[in-house]
Amino acid sequence: MMELRRGNREARDGKIRINWRDASGASFGSVGKLIDVSGSGMCADIDRRIEPNTPVLVESRDARVAGTAVISHCRSKGMGYRVGIHFHNRA
Repeated sequence: MMELRRGNREARDGKIRINWRDASGASFGSVGKLIDVSGSGMCADIDRRIEPNTPVLVESRDARVAGTAVISHCRSKGMGYRVGIHFHNRA
């Protein structure tokens, strides 16, 4: 797979909270495990599927991040999902 990330990844242990609405407007939230962080986003393992291109609110004290982002990918991983989270307004 071709690497599309502009910055380097930094492995990061910690927690992340993600909140979003689905196409019907229903609200969802998930607390997950942070995998890595880059200048433009992060990767995490969570328990729910989130459709790519879904706007989300993210918060991670461990990564010192809070704000809006978009899900770039969501793939099955074990009993959960691995999501890529992209921040539009970051370097």
